[in-house]
Amino acid sequence: MGLINIHTDGSYKQKVNPNVSGWAFCIEDWNEDQAVYYWESGLIQNPKSRQIDGEVKAVLMAIEWAFKHNVSEINIYHDYVGIGKWANGEWKTRKEVSSNYFFKVQEARRNGLTINYFWERGHNGNYFNVVADALATSSVDNNLPFSNRNEAF
Repeated sequence: MGLINIHTDGSYKQKVNPNVSGWAFCIEDWNEDQAVYYWESGLIQNPKSRQIDGEVKAVLMAIEWAFKHNVSEINIYHDYVGIGKWANGEWKTRKEVSSNYFFKVQEARRNGLTINYFWERGHNGNYFNVVADALATSSVDNNLPFSNRNEAF
């Protein structure tokens, strides 16, 4: 498979459940405009960095999906600027969550996956960002440990 566009997001809601962080990614359908080809979402128990844990997990799960499906290049669209900055060594990785993330991204790159990062403004009407946000938020709101779908959204 060639280049795949993946949108990621994380969610943390202290008032709903301070002990979980949500994560989600959705893959653009390359055959249809504004259609989701595939998505996954889930929860992280006892996050150390609240929403950041979810943001990072979403990207790592997207990378895992790419390897399972023999994808050679992905574009990661994210609304938390640190996702791209840490991965590309532009920000220092001072905490465990960011240093583990940096290491795993570099390992994926060494294993042949080209990963490009693009920041997109969150809550700005971008269809795929809205979908990723809704999935991550829904995981927290509905206490969904893991869900995925292989059909249009």
